[in-house]
Amino acid sequence: MNKRAGFSPIEVLLAATIFAMLVTVIVGAFIFARESTANAGVRARAVYLAEEGLEAARNIRDSAYANLPLGTYGLVQSGGVWTLGGSVDTTGIYTRSLTVAAANTYRKTVTSTVTWPQAVGTGSVSGVTEFANWTSSWLTAVMAGSYDAAGTTDGLKVATVGNYAYVVRGGGSPNFMILNISNPAAPALVGSLALANTPTNITVSGNYAYVVGTSPTAELQIIAINNPATPTVVGTWNSSGAGNGLTIAVSGNYAYIGQASSQTSDEFMVVNVSNPAAPTLAGSYSNKLAMNGIVLSGNYAFVGTDKSSAELLTLDISNPAAPTLANSFNIPGAGNVNAIALAGTTLFAVHGSDVVAINVSNPIAPVVLGTVTSSGKKTTINDLAAKPDSSFVFLGTDDPTGEFQVVNVNDPTNMSIGRVVDTAGIVQGIAWNAATDTVVAATTADTQEVITMVRSE
Repeated sequence: MNKRAGFSPIEVLLAATIFAMLVTVIVGAFIFARESTANAGVRARAVYLAEEGLEAARNIRDSAYANLPLGTYGLVQSGGVWTLGGSVDTTGIYTRSLTVAAANTYRKTVTSTVTWPQAVGTGSVSGVTEFANWTSSWLTAVMAGSYDAAGTTDGLKVATVGNYAYVVRGGGSPNFMILNISNPAAPALVGSLALANTPTNITVSGNYAYVVGTSPTAELQIIAINNPATPTVVGTWNSSGAGNGLTIAVSGNYAYIGQASSQTSDEFMVVNVSNPAAPTLAGSYSNKLAMNGIVLSGNYAFVGTDKSSAELLTLDISNPAAPTLANSFNIPGAGNVNAIALAGTTLFAVHGSDVVAINVSNPIAPVVLGTVTSSGKKTTINDLAAKPDSSFVFLGTDDPTGEFQVVNVNDPTNMSIGRVVDTAGIVQGIAWNAATDTVVAATTADTQEVITMVRSE
């Protein structure tokens, strides 16, 4: 008879172990799948509550910006209206909080955070947004802060990019300063230099500040500002004649410099700055007029001059080596143009004590849209800056009771002075900052060489 051996105890034990492991894996996978599905639903609900928190904050802001004070709050709904209350609010297993923080002078950041208990630890989701104070206006502008530079030399001109303002003074030490204006209420010095010449104007492009001045050997100085704490002069350029630099604009590899009228040099200079350490002359134009202001638009440069019958020139700069006159424009009335700004296709020119809006959509056929006279008697407008959306123009003047003025230019054919602010000194230079919607001004006040102006409720 044939004999068959049965399973040994070890084989039975091994089979049982494998079976138990398989059962454990299958049951674990089933439980994990159910748990994952449940957790996904819990998380989706939390995301919804976080988004609801942000929408509630938006509704609160829309009713009144002041109803969003800084701090951490819960939400309360009464009669279909959201309000802030307590430090958190709860819905079932969820706890929600809204944290309101200042982004800048007129914006607040709101973070909506929702937490809930889990089998292991605590779950959490957050949403963040930023709200602006739409009720604030430049028509109620106020001074936010100021900076007292060393010495008594006046602030002269200013340019702004990002969180920084770049200021030159007509002498003293330092005469080039970099200020952090991320908090307009407290401008802070970051870096400075004592430039060799006497600066007259400044612009900023990329990692460089370009300063023109009165030096007979370095009408242009190029300053590296990639590290604001340690600005460094990396290159200079000497005009062939004796004309002082008055204004400058930079685009791409070229700097366009306007100089005082001179019998020994051209007044409009195109300088190749592709190598900042070794700028070279590319081309020039002359008509023996002082070039007081330059703005660039495509292949054209608009130039404000001191000639009463040709206050605005349009130069074709498509060939930097040979800029040519495309148009000479006479602005009606008496006065030279000593500053200009461009917003879209509207050019704003300082013409005596007036601001003139000019349509330059056709660069060789400008058309005057409207004129507004600055506030004050026989006021001299020293500088102006325009918001790119053509809503406001800001003036720096010598009016003893209104050195800072805001022009409402929403309708260029019917402009009006919307706000006049008395500052401690004459405003000589002015620039609008896009990052903070702040105006930075250089003044003659010994303790407030730089001031910041902001919108107010």
